[in-house]
Amino acid sequence: MTKISRNSSIELARIFAMLLIIASHFLQQGRIITSVVPEDRFTLLCLSNGGRIAVNLFVLISCYFMVDKKPIIGTKWVRTYVQLFFYSATITTILLGLGLLEGRASGFEIVRCYLPLLGRPLWFVSAYLILLIAMPFLYEAEEKISKSTMRGFLLCLLAFLWINFSVGAITDKFNMNFMLDTLWFFVLYLSVAHIKHTTSWFGSANRWIWLIIGISLYFVLNIAHYSLYNYNIPPSISGLLNKLTSFCLGDIKSPINILIAFSLFTFFVRTEIKCNSIINMLAAPTLAIYIIHQHPLFYNFLWFEILDVNAWRGGPNTLLYSILLTFILYLALSIIEFIRRFLIDSWLLNTKPFTTVSNLTDKILGGK
Repeated sequence: MTKISRNSSIELARIFAMLLIIASHFLQQGRIITSVVPEDRFTLLCLSNGGRIAVNLFVLISCYFMVDKKPIIGTKWVRTYVQLFFYSATITTILLGLGLLEGRASGFEIVRCYLPLLGRPLWFVSAYLILLIAMPFLYEAEEKISKSTMRGFLLCLLAFLWINFSVGAITDKFNMNFMLDTLWFFVLYLSVAHIKHTTSWFGSANRWIWLIIGISLYFVLNIAHYSLYNYNIPPSISGLLNKLTSFCLGDIKSPINILIAFSLFTFFVRTEIKCNSIINMLAAPTLAIYIIHQHPLFYNFLWFEILDVNAWRGGPNTLLYSILLTFILYLALSIIEFIRRFLIDSWLLNTKPFTTVSNLTDKILGGK
């Protein structure tokens, strides 16, 4: 099989997105934001709020590569599910064996980690796997429907979804729903396919203008969010401001969130970096990094016992430690994934059961 060289500029975007996701989870789940001095809080807020925008960026990267040829997804789907199941089941078993789940998790929560595709515990990977299943059908729809009809459909769908999501945010009915998030992945796939196949956007857009647009929007929202922590704003204004900033930054389906993510994505697509083996290597384990550090029974143990955030948050070096530990965690979890690939993937991909299941999946979904 011919090895396809990977676009290192987009792989760099993948690394950037995962670092933001780790930092966001670290700062929010570790309850670090409210414990620091105001001088550090703005920087930490910017890092914290970047996580949900990074999710859109991550999906845009995946869709960009998916839309170019008829999907044959069997091997990719099975390999990704094996990766998900391995980490979810292994971490759960280790925690059970060490007695660390006693009094901390119900039987239902434990069983759910042995069935990681179901529900929201690791929602991003579950939604991604569902997107892979839907890809052959989305591909056919994008190919067979006329460009003008598809454009009109996408505009109407986006308008409907954004109105619905915006009303939900204003009325405090936040749209953190697994099925809606999965549907959003479908919308991103069709949107990227339409833009890539009917326009010259990814070949002609001015990357610096769009980088400035994305960063400017992001900083304006973070300044507004920061003001809630540090200034005496009347409750009638602060309540509305909190809803708006939380929706724009915290919901992957908000118009502002996708605009910022798309601006950053355009910058990376239009940045020409020759194939760089180091960047490509560091980008390869990003999905595993997400699975490990967001295992629903593990992340509190990770933040509060392994990294012991209670011992240093609120201190003079909170910002420094947070940034440093984000990079260390990325590298440490990358090493774990490289070991897993060497020990498991090196033989798994050549086994007859794996090949049989992959081919069967392609026949069912791709008509192969």
